[in-house]
Amino acid sequence: MALLGATLAMGFGVATVQTVLPSVVSAWTPRHLALGTTVYMNGMMVGEFAGAGLTLPLVVPLAGGDWRVALLYWSRPAMGGSVVMFYAINAYMGGALADALGAGATVALVPSLAIAALGVLSLLGGSAARS
Repeated sequence: MALLGATLAMGFGVATVQTVLPSVVSAWTPRHLALGTTVYMNGMMVGEFAGAGLTLPLVVPLAGGDWRVALLYWSRPAMGGSVVMFYAINAYMGGALADALGAGATVALVPSLAIAALGVLSLLGGSAARS
């Protein structure tokens, strides 16, 4: 049942990220829409191809043949990406995100719901692409 729930959550994440990204790209790079779209589309495609192409020949043997450990290995790049995204959003906001988190603020951490959704759901979408 947990696997079904995780699959549902990842499917929701992929669907939401692919819906939200065009608006976020147009907000972040209004003068370079084609370049911004190319970057995020290529990132998704490389993640999918790497997950599909490297899991059986490389990651599963490194995980001792256990698919659960292999999935844990694939979650590391997603977690690293979320850390990079935190610092990118923090720089975009002029340090306001880190200041708000340091002060214990729980609301209005990001200027847009789309940016918050991108940050949270890209983790789910990245994990879904690699599983």
